[in-house]
Amino acid sequence: MGVLSDVVKQFDTSGQQTEEISETLDLMVELTKSKAETYKQVVEDALNRGRILGKGDSTDSLFFPISSVKDSHVEYRCTTQNTPTDLIEEIGKSISTMIDDHTAQSIVTGVATIINSALQPILGQSSGAEQYCATTSTFVEGTGIAVNIVRLDCIIWGRTVSAKSIKEKINTTLACVAYKSVVNVKKLSFDDFRSVYAPILEASGETDPIAAIKRAEDIYNLLGGGTEVPQKSNLLRSSAPALQASDLVYLSESVTATDRKF
Repeated sequence: MGVLSDVVKQFDTSGQQTEEISETLDLMVELTKSKAETYKQVVEDALNRGRILGKGDSTDSLFFPISSVKDSHVEYRCTTQNTPTDLIEEIGKSISTMIDDHTAQSIVTGVATIINSALQPILGQSSGAEQYCATTSTFVEGTGIAVNIVRLDCIIWGRTVSAKSIKEKINTTLACVAYKSVVNVKKLSFDDFRSVYAPILEASGETDPIAAIKRAEDIYNLLGGGTEVPQKSNLLRSSAPALQASDLVYLSESVTATDRKF
């Protein structure tokens, strides 16, 4: 999975089809950047609702309470015919730039595994189709006095190339948007946190998830977890089924692009 701008530079635009190829590449890059801006706004809107509403007085709110956005990242990527289907290692390297260096490697692997599984349908689309996936991961970041519970929201949009003039080098163009936010632990019940943290541990291959959850609980208590949760919220969904990694992923329908430009 290469950086889009680097791959675009590899095209030979010295032949007779120079103008056609250049126009097609320009349209592809322009659309990819436009999609990134669109999904940046989608994530920011969701985070704003999470910051304003949080859990509020409702125990069934879909939004985790956050205090602020700590970091954001946008990448324009692409795949080729030779890109491997398992991109966990490459995704891990990319998100590591956003996660504290002292965070357990198993956490990075777990988040990368979830994003990788969400990305697979996009990479398997038919020619000329586009689709997006969204994941939300919540985990313990850092260590010592710098430890935090954070939320990582990621949206990836992809479109499979149909134009023969560029398909030999680019198979799918991708717009990747990620935001890392600090969770307001005081408004978060530990049961809610555990429900989304456990699937990440399972995806990471953690050999001792009980110890990891216990560490998370200690950090939760240290940060004053649940001290601002309404009393009636103590009756949490104890009978609800446990979440799986797939429950942390949303995938849109794959649709055929109508512009037929590339």
